[in-house]
Amino acid sequence: MGHVLIVSNCAWNIFHFRKPILDGLLRSGRKVTVSAARDGYETLLVEQGVAFEPLEFSASGKNPFEDALLAVRLRRIIRKAKPDAVLTFTIKPNIYGSLAAALSGTPAYPTVSGLGSAFLSGGILPKITKFLFRIALKGARLVFFQNEDDRELFHREKLVELEKTRLVAGSGIDLDAFKAASLPTSKPFTFLQIGRILADKGVRELVEATRILRAEGKTCRVLLLGEIGSDNPSAIPASEVRKWIDEGLVEHVPPVNDVRPIIAQAHTLILPSYREGLPRSLLEGAAMARPLLASEVPGCRDLVSDGVNGFLCQARSSRSLADAMARMIDLSRDDLVRMGTKSRALAERKYDQSLVTEAYLREMPA
Repeated sequence: MGHVLIVSNCAWNIFHFRKPILDGLLRSGRKVTVSAARDGYETLLVEQGVAFEPLEFSASGKNPFEDALLAVRLRRIIRKAKPDAVLTFTIKPNIYGSLAAALSGTPAYPTVSGLGSAFLSGGILPKITKFLFRIALKGARLVFFQNEDDRELFHREKLVELEKTRLVAGSGIDLDAFKAASLPTSKPFTFLQIGRILADKGVRELVEATRILRAEGKTCRVLLLGEIGSDNPSAIPASEVRKWIDEGLVEHVPPVNDVRPIIAQAHTLILPSYREGLPRSLLEGAAMARPLLASEVPGCRDLVSDGVNGFLCQARSSRSLADAMARMIDLSRDDLVRMGTKSRALAERKYDQSLVTEAYLREMPA
């Protein structure tokens, strides 16, 4: 059987977001090596039966010489591991992993799982990022995308030929692990946002929307589950988050290995992000039969049908977000249950992890 090298920015990312794919590769009899930054989760990955190669780099660094060294390090890892294919996730591994694979004569299969700050920020950075993608993806065997908007953007910008692309439904969800759960009966109405506390995730708009609701006499609870002060250009300072907590606008829940008990406490999963690939947090909420509230942007609108299983709002607009939150709070319990049931049905129909794993296995060397 074949040998696949999986490269991502950190072991945590693979354990939490790519594990269904990793498990599918192992079940198929393929050997799997993971290369990522050490963060403690590499131990859990090794326990799953994979080999681990540490990869040192800064996910948010902008030093071109450091980035060039990343390609050199990855080429060394590829030559040592001798994989039959290199499967990459997140922007820098996608770019420099594809380049290193091409230099080593190994097929590369990058997955575009969102565009991030490198595309969303102003200035020259998006131009440089597109230029690097254009070079790196020329040598890729196949490029996976998690939503049609991102695939069309890459094709329109001439970053990749359309015939070299495939669309996958995120990383999938384990529907047996994430079962439908009854809505909480307690008050106040609880919104939950899961993910790193970043400006690009619309966290500041969420806080301002909560202020608006409070001024208008609407009571709700907002939980932010995720890492504060992560290694990301869009990270919100811990001091700012602490002020929000002190004001009683949000509650912070530190990262956990199992989010299901926290989702069970929430009436609605919320994500007012600026752009996504296919957001894992909304997918987990959908699987657990929760109504969803998100911004009308690529990735989010793949999972939320306005008025059917949730509500959509304008991105970067606290007023639009507050209005959508108020609509959700005002729904009857029966309406909330109906929306949650629609969410679960969507997860079952399109996002079962077996469907996603099969899509990857069809394309990877046996």
